[in-house]
Amino acid sequence: MRTNGERLVIAAFVMALVALVVVVYTANQNIQRSIATSDWVNHTHAVMQEVDSILTSLHTGEAALRNYLITGDKRDQTAYRAAFNEMLGHIDLAKALTRSPAERSQYNKTRKLEDAIAKRIQFTRDLMQTAERDGMEGARRQLAADANGELLREIQFWAARLKE
Repeated sequence: MRTNGERLVIAAFVMALVALVVVVYTANQNIQRSIATSDWVNHTHAVMQEVDSILTSLHTGEAALRNYLITGDKRDQTAYRAAFNEMLGHIDLAKALTRSPAERSQYNKTRKLEDAIAKRIQFTRDLMQTAERDGMEGARRQLAADANGELLREIQFWAARLKE
């Protein structure tokens, strides 16, 4: 038979064991939350990086397009096409990053950004058709008529909304 002292020691060990289990469980939960938060932060940064890359490619492509219309240099034509293709790759990555059901709102913004980019690319194609048909001067006039740059502002608007 056990004495009161032995029962007290056993009770103390059981209580210490219960406390240790609670501490381990709580620590494990905190670590899991920390990992999930870290993953979400990394994901957010990846989306923001893709949006920045979209805008960088857009500005690079627009500058090369304007240079091409001014100089007629085929290297500038190649450069704007490459920048626009790069931009399309970044929009595909942004769509993939925001495709999950938890991010439906972000995915919809990405689709709106993609639509605005598609309109701008179509505008560029129209410019090149005008250049073939009416020469570079006709294309320059068409570009000058777009001085407000509504499509560019729309792209920048949706990019900013996506980064919020």
